[in-house]
Amino acid sequence: MKQNRFKKLVSLLLLCCLLLTFPLGALALSFTDVPEGAWFRDDVAFVYEQGLMNGLTATSFGPGNNLSRTMLVTILHRMAGEPAASFSPVFSDVVTGRFYTTAVMWAVQNNIVDGVGDGRFAPADNLTREQFAVMLHRFADSQDMDISVPATWNLNNFTDHAQISTWAATALRWANYNELITGVTTTTIVPRGAATRAQGAAIIHRFVTAFTPLAESPSYELLPETADYDTQDS
Repeated sequence: MKQNRFKKLVSLLLLCCLLLTFPLGALALSFTDVPEGAWFRDDVAFVYEQGLMNGLTATSFGPGNNLSRTMLVTILHRMAGEPAASFSPVFSDVVTGRFYTTAVMWAVQNNIVDGVGDGRFAPADNLTREQFAVMLHRFADSQDMDISVPATWNLNNFTDHAQISTWAATALRWANYNELITGVTTTTIVPRGAATRAQGAAIIHRFVTAFTPLAESPSYELLPETADYDTQDS
């Protein structure tokens, strides 16, 4: 038990170090698809400068591209300090030697991810917004972060709240309560819609800011996660 707590403390310290290593704005963004004035620019700058997300190419971030399941697992693994994890054939579609193999094994061993059924992880599948909430919620729990939500908090103000899967309800309530996942519009949360890379950058930025004491105060306004970005694939 003490060893597990020590590992979690180390992970949190590593996450804090990320925030001190590269102050926001220290690196010039070279992504041509992240223009000045874009609602996600500060978020992309943050996750890129902290080494949590990379570009698809040297000049393209792909803000409108969908985030895959392995992309988020890789981000969470980096936030934890990239700890080692032994390989085991848990999933038929996750083999040794891939860029995400260690991250997936770590996530499985820390109860952050499950498969999609039939012994598969579906690494290249689009990550849904409710899957995002579940993985982030489990990550926060694994790091002994506060995952409490007032019993009175609900998502009934979203007209599509009935589409939220039962297994994701608790996590999505937590993510919304902490203003990590707001809405695609003011009245819809689109739980089963694919999360974009721009949305992913915004959610991770909000999470680190909210749950890491050394994080800078957010400089952006929490607007609906509108799709007003270039959606052309890179």
